[in-house]
Amino acid sequence: MKAMILDGDRRDGRSAACRLAKAALSGELKTRGWTIQDFRLADMKIKPCRGCFACWIKTPGICVIDDDETAIHRALASSHLRVFLTPVTFGGFSSLLKAAMDRSIPSILPFFHKVNDEMHHPPRYDVAFDTLTIGVLRQSDPEAEGVFRLIVERNAINMLPRRHAVVIIYDGDDEAVVAAKILEALPGEASR
Repeated sequence: MKAMILDGDRRDGRSAACRLAKAALSGELKTRGWTIQDFRLADMKIKPCRGCFACWIKTPGICVIDDDETAIHRALASSHLRVFLTPVTFGGFSSLLKAAMDRSIPSILPFFHKVNDEMHHPPRYDVAFDTLTIGVLRQSDPEAEGVFRLIVERNAINMLPRRHAVVIIYDGDDEAVVAAKILEALPGEASR
């Protein structure tokens, strides 16, 4: 099984909780025999989406912007577990993760279908996958957590995973707490 991690930690990498979460997750997946592609977005050159829709019309499934996002697109097409790791910023994703996610439009088709009486785009690739989103907060903040969970839920509807889970980790959580939260949330076949 293949997993991909989009690590949206800050450019200075100062979030100890992000590092703990990634280490716990990677360790558990490796123990279970998973192959992991780890994308540290701060070390990559990813331009913002231009909204040109060429990836739908001119070059279906391929973004016309040639940068490091190309490797992420390949991983999206074949991963069974997609992990989004981010400091929670104003209740949402870090700017690094948001930019990478915005550029994932080639992984969906330009057509529409109904999901829970809402119009959404179907996936381009026929790979069953789960998602795990790990949000890191400095301290407990119920409002930010609620907004973050809602954003993740709405994104999950667009991505159409088999299952999605959200984990909130605080900067003060120790290694054992972080590992327990990750283990409990591992979706689908990752938890078998």
